[in-house]
Amino acid sequence: MFVVNLITSFDLQLEQFGVDVATIQEPVTKRIFRAWVEDWEKTELTKCDPVIEARFLEKYKNLQFKFVDTGEIYTVASGNAEFHRKRGGRGWHLICETNGGLREEDVEAFTIALANELIGSWPQEDGVEIIREDVDGSAAESNEESEESESDNE
Repeated sequence: MFVVNLITSFDLQLEQFGVDVATIQEPVTKRIFRAWVEDWEKTELTKCDPVIEARFLEKYKNLQFKFVDTGEIYTVASGNAEFHRKRGGRGWHLICETNGGLREEDVEAFTIALANELIGSWPQEDGVEIIREDVDGSAAESNEESEESESDNE
């Protein structure tokens, strides 16, 4: 209880000097996820190259989504993606795990396009900001920004 009172007291002291305490208490954005297949991805999607795999993993690793067909929540694996060579599904696929990926049936590969759609519609951990693409191809504001602008209008 003492710690809570100490923090509240400190916040009140900062407010006396014009500091917006709510702003400094918000989680810091550590990562921005663009929830669309970016131009660089379109050109690299069908190239089997470990450097390209690393770029895909850097963008998608550890993000989560709910797969509506099964209701399971998946996490994108941080260390491996798959390149499929078959016609119709050729290109990079993300390895995603549910239940910690302990059993073979807990691991599934998802296309980059589907993963973008699902990740973009699922809340991520603090520090991950989701940016969605507008219909015209420009970046739209994130959920947090749109919620703030709606509350400002009221």
